Amino acid sequence: MQLYDILEETIWQLTPNAEEKQMQFIKTIERIELIGDRNRLKQVFLNIVQNAIKYSHKNGKVYIEATKKEGQAVIKVKDEGIGHI
Repeated sequence: MQLYDILEETIWQLTPNAEEKQMQFIKTIERIELIGDRNRLKQVFLNIVQNAIKYSHKNGKVYIEATKKEGQAVIKVKDEGIGHI
């Protein structure tokens, strides 16, 4: 399965939530082939990106990056929220 497809579906699904807060997605997603449970991976990404939207301020940005490094997929989700201490 393609990581790109799963992340794009996640973004598409959560776009209405982001639009409610006038937020935008900034994405850099490489095409990376994965082996795993597609439904579980999508649920993980949905949870992480939903949290990024929920805890960010209005007009914020959510950054989604997926790259391949040393044979491994590296996925980063960053928001402009207050974070944890």
